[in-house]
Formats: sequence, structure tokens, C-alpha cells
Amino acid sequence: MSARARCALELALLAAALVAVGIGAERALTERFRFRADAEHLVMAWNLAHHGVVSRVDGRGAMPRPTWRREPLYPALLAVYLAARTDPGLHDLPCLAQGADACRPVLRRLKQVNVALLVALSLASFWAARELLGPGPLAWGAFALSATNGVFWSLLNDLRTETAAALCLLVASTFLHRIALGSRRRRDVLGAGVAFGLLILVKAIFLYVVPAVLGLTVWLALRPAQRAAAARLGTAMLVALVVAGAWMARNAVHGGPFRVAEDRAVLAIRAEYDTMTWREWRAAWLYFARDLPPAKRALERWFEPADWERLRREAPDGFYLRAKHDVGAAAERAGPGPKGGKAKPAVLEAAAREVILEHLPMHVALTGPLAVQASLVYERWFRFWPVGALQAWLGYAFVPALLAASALLLAQRRPERLAFFLPSLACFALHVGATHAIARYSWPLLPVATIALAALPALALQRRRDQPFSS
Repeated sequence: MSARARCALELALLAAALVAVGIGAERALTERFRFRADAEHLVMAWNLAHHGVVSRVDGRGAMPRPTWRREPLYPALLAVYLAARTDPGLHDLPCLAQGADACRPVLRRLKQVNVALLVALSLASFWAARELLGPGPLAWGAFALSATNGVFWSLLNDLRTETAAALCLLVASTFLHRIALGSRRRRDVLGAGVAFGLLILVKAIFLYVVPAVLGLTVWLALRPAQRAAAARLGTAMLVALVVAGAWMARNAVHGGPFRVAEDRAVLAIRAEYDTMTWREWRAAWLYFARDLPPAKRALERWFEPADWERLRREAPDGFYLRAKHDVGAAAERAGPGPKGGKAKPAVLEAAAREVILEHLPMHVALTGPLAVQASLVYERWFRFWPVGALQAWLGYAFVPALLAASALLLAQRRPERLAFFLPSLACFALHVGATHAIARYSWPLLPVATIALAALPALALQRRRDQPFSS
């Protein structure tokens, strides 16, 4: 078969696969529809569509004031669709926010944004897999695993940001990989910068990934043959900071902090976990891996319920809810805010850092159990045996494969290849080191981790630095 015929066949198969993904996703919205939404994203989308203001304030018809706590890109996508597909005079925000029967058709149409994101993510997975693995079965396998991942199918009925973040991360990582390998095309630099900037506007934590990419830039710059690639990589990060900085400047203009978003609970939750006892820490290794039957049996055999009760997120006196309800160690150290209310976010964060430093040995030790929790990422969706079995066999292997592939590339001193995995690796490390690292925080990493799993055998067997993953 000629190269042109093979390319035509591959494109036809890809189109058929994407149509199947789109039809299946739309059917899932109809047959498994349930009202689940992040209320703030819905409110922000409504305010942007009807008032032209990015705000999480439920104004109920009045002009809301601009706010800055949440990232804006996903609500903006919802707002565009909401404005284009619904009559603003037919439904109001309370109807949508409460999931009333009259608004269920609108909500279902609104969640078609998630269908479009899933199809785009599947297409991007195929493109990225071909870039790194070359044409052939490895690329198709990585595409199939991404397109059937139960996590993203389960997100079809949720107004959450993980699918959008996964798409932006995969595109940005692929462009960064091209640049590190020596691409001189301006569109690659611009693509990497814009995609990474949009990624920051979906998940603010990726702003703190930029220093890791700049560290890779320095590593490349130490090699004379790769200094031009290092300069283009730095330029891409500058573009990303300009994209994100525009939103940060907007927040400062409206009286907020010069930040992408604000979450008062993240450091406070981690600080609360850092106050656990060493026996609770030993139980945490098994509790965070309890989805694995051996770990669950060992937890019940070796530990009393009191040893892991406070680890449960739903426990009234547990670490998570104490911090969320502002009655934990950080809130107590911060004290009451103005007029006896909650402490300001900046004060709470400063208090959380003090608690972390006070319990630094536990903070460092806790990265182990939390890494286990952040690595075991699996959502069952498909009942069809081959797909469901494949998910079950490989579901918990994706993130460990990402870590293993990154470790191999570091050991082989191949920074140009590490560029693809580095943003995901840095994000994982940030969550494990500074948050309570629930499995959902690893969801955006899954498409990159899928390619890592497909590339791992080739990476492990390679000896020459210039070999591609697919050798």
C-alpha cells in the first residue's frame, strides 16, 4: 500500500472513530443524564452570557460585580454555547441552578460542550501519539485508551474543568516537545505559549509549573547545540505568561489580587492533614490505596477504624471537613477576620504555611501516601467486556507510567524528550507536595500518561539518545 493510500485509510478510520465517540457521548447525555454541576461555573457562564461580566455572584437579574476566585476559560466556553443555543427569555438562573425539570433540556444542551471537548481531546490524543510514537499500532493504542477513558466519559454530565484542562495540557505538551526537539516554526512557539496560557486559565496550578519548564530551558541552554531550542522554549513560556497575565491584570484592576484564581482552602487542608499522628500516617498508605482489594484487607486487618477515621473526607471531625469549615489548625492560628468573620485568604494561607513548617517532618513524609492516592486513577464507565476489561487492567497504570517514563528520561539525560512529560510531572509533584492530592487532581494528566504507558517499553530498551520513542 502506498503512503498516500495508507494516510487516506488512517484518516478514514480516525473520522469513523471520532464519529463513534461523538454519537456515544451524546447518547450518554440522553440515557444517563443527571443534574450535576459546579454551581460556580454555571453562575459564571450565565453572568457572562447575559451580563457580559465574569462573576461568580448570583445576582438574580441584577448586574453582578466582577469576581476573580475561579478560572475563567471553561465558564467562557459554557457562556458562548448558552448564548448561542438558548433563548435568554425562557429560563433564568435559579431554574438552571436548581436543576428544575423545565431547564433540563437546556442543561443537557449546555453539557454538549463536554461532548465537543471529548471529541477534541480524542483527536488531540491521536495527533500527539503520532508525534511521539510515530504512525502504527502504538499511536492507535494510545488514541484508543484516551478515547475510551472512563474518567472523561463520566465527566460528560458534570460542569467541571478537567476535560478542558486535559486538552490544553496535551496540546501544550506536544508543542513544547516539538520546540525542544529543534522545531524552528513560529507557529509551534506560539501554539505552545497560547495553549499553556489557556491551560493556566483552566487550572491555575499550572502557573506554578512554568518555573519547571524554565528549568528545562536552562538545562537545554547548557548544551551549545540546543541553545536555540532553549530560547524558543523560553519565548513560549513568555507568551503563556502574557496570556495568563492579561486575566491577572484584570483581577487587579477590579480590586482583587494579581492572581489567576483564589482558593482559601488548599493550603489549609494540607496543613490540617499534616497534623495527623504517625499511626494515622501508616494507615494512610493503605487507606489511600483502598480501591485495591489487598490494601483494603490489610487496612482492616492491621488497623483499627479510629486509625483512619479522620482520613475519610466525609468524616465530620476529619482533616478535610475541619479545614473546609474553617475550624482546623490553620483557621485557629489565623484567628477571626474583620468583624469576627472568617480570616482573609492571605492571612489563612500565611497561617497554613506556619502550621506546615511546624509539622515539616510529617509534611514531607505525607508525600508518600498522597502520591499513592494521586496515582490510582480509574473510573468505570463501559460495560462492553473488551473495553471495560481494558480499563480495569490498565486504569491504575497510567500515572505510574508517567512517573516511570519521566524517571527514565531523567536518568538518560534526555531533556528534549522530557519536555513532553515535564508539565504533567510538575503538576503531579505540586499536588503531592502542597495539597491533599485527591485522584481528581490527576485527571488532566491522563492523556499524557496514556502516551507514557505506550512509550515505556521502547524507552526502557533504548540506549541511544537520538532514538525516537517508537524504536
